[in-house]
Amino acid sequence: MNSLFHALVLTSAGSSMRFKNGKKEFHLINGKSVLFHAALPFVSTEGLKAVVVTYKEGTLEQTKKALEGLPASIPLFFTPGGKTRRESVLNGLRKLNDCVQDKNILVSIHDGARPFVSTSLVQSCLKAASAYGAAVPALKGKDTLAVVEDSVIKSYIDREKTVFLQTPQVFKLGEILLSHEKAAKEGRDFTDDTSLFTEYGGCVHVVPGEAANTKITFPEDMEKYR
Repeated sequence: MNSLFHALVLTSAGSSMRFKNGKKEFHLINGKSVLFHAALPFVSTEGLKAVVVTYKEGTLEQTKKALEGLPASIPLFFTPGGKTRRESVLNGLRKLNDCVQDKNILVSIHDGARPFVSTSLVQSCLKAASAYGAAVPALKGKDTLAVVEDSVIKSYIDREKTVFLQTPQVFKLGEILLSHEKAAKEGRDFTDDTSLFTEYGGCVHVVPGEAANTKITFPEDMEKYR
């Protein structure tokens, strides 16, 4: 892939309530933190200009420690998270905007608890975002999907038109920041950044995701890596 200038907002401000064993991003895989593994493929991709990491209040030093070993040449910034993921991402985007001052730079928004992302997937998302304006990796559904109310199936969803979205989700910094600012002004929340972006007129191109690119949510997600 030809060099594309890009930046990373790495989200690590969540409470990890479902993990039930401390901050999941700080747990180790092969001697390095989950957060470190989540950042490394972006750092390994040519053209990276800055990394902004959101952190939960009271965990700044732990967050910095979790990223020890990343190349010192990469500008690394930290910003506190908000009450919701949307607020945390907005904080990260604002911090990045102050640091790089380039509205057209591509920014990857990636879950700090998603440590198995590959360099090739990062590059695929950046290439698609460069061509189409925004990109997200996604997997096709394998099972039948149904809408359930009060434990009763009410309808079915065509799985041929359904995908499961992953991260990194890549946008032009100026465009995704503007969408986030609009959502904040209206007090609206969204499940991820693509849903927010499309709500305010954006269009997101889908690239093939990777089955290995899973997110750590529950304690059992770490069992095979202990």
